[in-house]
Amino acid sequence: MKKIILVVIATLSLGLSANVFAAAVSFGAGSSVVQAGNGAGQCAILSQDATLNASKDVTAAWGCTAASNLAFGAACHSGGSTNTRSVGCTSCDGAGAATPTGCAGTCLETGPNSGIFNYTPASEGEAVDVTGRVAFGGSTNGGSISTIPLSGAGGAAVCDGATIVGITLFNGVD
Repeated sequence: MKKIILVVIATLSLGLSANVFAAAVSFGAGSSVVQAGNGAGQCAILSQDATLNASKDVTAAWGCTAASNLAFGAACHSGGSTNTRSVGCTSCDGAGAATPTGCAGTCLETGPNSGIFNYTPASEGEAVDVTGRVAFGGSTNGGSISTIPLSGAGGAAVCDGATIVGITLFNGVD
């Protein structure tokens, strides 16, 4: 799963330039073409089209925002674990909120109106317990992969297109 996410992020990070937003777009098994450009469903920070692939039972999404010159990618598996697990507090979403929800640290913007946020933990090794399915995702800001809960309670959320584009990673992606 993490290899799929890395491929998604690596592909999205090709040729960053320009200045427009692209809403998060989901796709399932097979491929999705991310078109370079300024229109709806396009990513203005790409200099050329990119093809993204997802394996059977994997739902993925991509998004980008030229204001912060970032591309985002995430994926989940429909048969993913629903067990409770501890997830490290290490990142911020595109709107500057700590992820996952419940992290006590702070997100600070790297520069005036940059749209790029760095997370400062409240304590060493800060983590929260999450229950339910998760997605794995990241952005071209730092290149690390984060665990992102799909649901706040009991694992009720399914891994589908509507759920994956609604995760906190895509907050601030228009």
